[in-house]
Amino acid sequence: MRLIYSDTDYLNTDISDEQGHKLYTISTPWAFTKITTITKYHWSGHDSVAETMGVIEWHWLGDTIIRFNGREVAAQIMLEKRSWENGRYCWLKPAGSDVKLARFHKQNLGIFKEFHPPYLDVSSTVVHIMDHIIVTHIYAEELRHQRNQPRQQSSTMPGTTVQTGMGPSC
Repeated sequence: MRLIYSDTDYLNTDISDEQGHKLYTISTPWAFTKITTITKYHWSGHDSVAETMGVIEWHWLGDTIIRFNGREVAAQIMLEKRSWENGRYCWLKPAGSDVKLARFHKQNLGIFKEFHPPYLDVSSTVVHIMDHIIVTHIYAEELRHQRNQPRQQSSTMPGTTVQTGMGPSC
């Protein structure tokens, strides 16, 4: 399944499926406190119902808090960093499996390859944990951005592989 981002600003974007149905909205107002709200849309025919699916409270000096699936947990506990892999995010199955469950592709401006907006390819085997993948991706992308901010002029920015510790196992 391909999830298409409406904007390169991953903290303020809509995420749609390939048919154009909006599935998620990521919203992070610029205020004194930085809080990202992830809204999920449930479709029934031509209508959709919105519900807050997750919230990330970004704390620069303390632990970032993630509220998801009725739980509130420090992000460092929910997500363990595993390794770097060629500037792309990949979610891996537990127990050392190298099966890719989801992979993020940055926007391509169409200079050397065909233009495409940012998108997340998600394996059909993990659609049942899509909400967890979205929360994980938003958090990991912001972490990557924060760590690379002083190095903005460097040639490529690495992605990260994460093993989730919250929610259903893969």
